[in-house]
Amino acid sequence: MLSVTFLGTSAARPTVERNVSAVALVREGETLLFECGEGTQRQMMRYGVSFALSEIFFTHFHADHFLGVIGLIRTLGLQARAEPIMLYGPHGAKKVLTQAIQLGVERIPFQVEIREVKPGEVLGQRAAGNVQRDSYEIHVFKTEHGGGSVGYALREHERRGRFDVEKARAAGIPEGPLWGKLSKGEPIELADGRKLTAESFVGPKRPGRAIVFTGDTRPCASVVDAALGADLLIHEATFGEEERDRGC
Repeated sequence: MLSVTFLGTSAARPTVERNVSAVALVREGETLLFECGEGTQRQMMRYGVSFALSEIFFTHFHADHFLGVIGLIRTLGLQARAEPIMLYGPHGAKKVLTQAIQLGVERIPFQVEIREVKPGEVLGQRAAGNVQRDSYEIHVFKTEHGGGSVGYALREHERRGRFDVEKARAAGIPEGPLWGKLSKGEPIELADGRKLTAESFVGPKRPGRAIVFTGDTRPCASVVDAALGADLLIHEATFGEEERDRGC
């Protein structure tokens, strides 16, 4: 399963119904947070987004995109979190985020690692906990919004085929762990001695999905390239055409 929750879509002009910038992406039970404007933790509670996240990605360091990390880190600490968390951002991330997370916090009881990223990098491994991404990568690309802003493209590897529930039931395979093994491509043996392989119950492999997130940026070739073939492009914008000069 893959879902996207828009926690804030009003840039630096929040309204009663729309908060400042933040997007939560949940993929196969894992939560990734892109941007963390003020009040993001409240929005996470409002929309049922789990606090059990391990990574936050920042596109740039205008206040409406990152100030919420102060309260979020504080809340996670008060919840007795022990797991490490990883913060990614362009040049300047270590200085800005280190200062931010130290505000109003006596001691952070878990590890916070900050990594500066550059366009062209592929984030295939998480430093926090040394966990390998075995089924997707996150590509960093250049955007044009002030100095050094970036965007992120989550690109899945080729996915397994769909498990055919009706075929499994017709074959008399009991629902539960055996279904799980077949869906992963593993052979099984039933109580009656029958040995079955996954080929009969799993469809052909499917292409991976791609989600592209730009943050604030003017239209530029690097965004077009990153978004080529994407299933979803999230392209934030603050200014209308009548305010074009301000946006540039």
